[in-house]
Amino acid sequence: IDIAALSEHWRDPSLLLGLMLRYLADALSTFEQQGFSAMHEEWTGYHAYQNQTVRMLLPDGRETQGVARGVAEDGILLVETAGGVQRFSAGEISLRGVTS
Repeated sequence: IDIAALSEHWRDPSLLLGLMLRYLADALSTFEQQGFSAMHEEWTGYHAYQNQTVRMLLPDGRETQGVARGVAEDGILLVETAGGVQRFSAGEISLRGVTS
């Protein structure tokens, strides 16, 4: 949802919140019924680091760098490193953009 675009047209905060909650409820229902694969393409469109160089801080303290290639249909983070496309699945991964 592009809140900035919506706020230009909707002056009533309650109406805006209602629209956002309806969207969220629909998304959660889709996820519950069809899993992540049903929203994979939409998620990729919103991925802030898609095809950008990123630095990852992993739970064990290791750091690695590569190009974010999105997530697989099972939700696992895909990052292209010197060793090829790596799949990252951990409780928490800190992802940061890299400026050149």
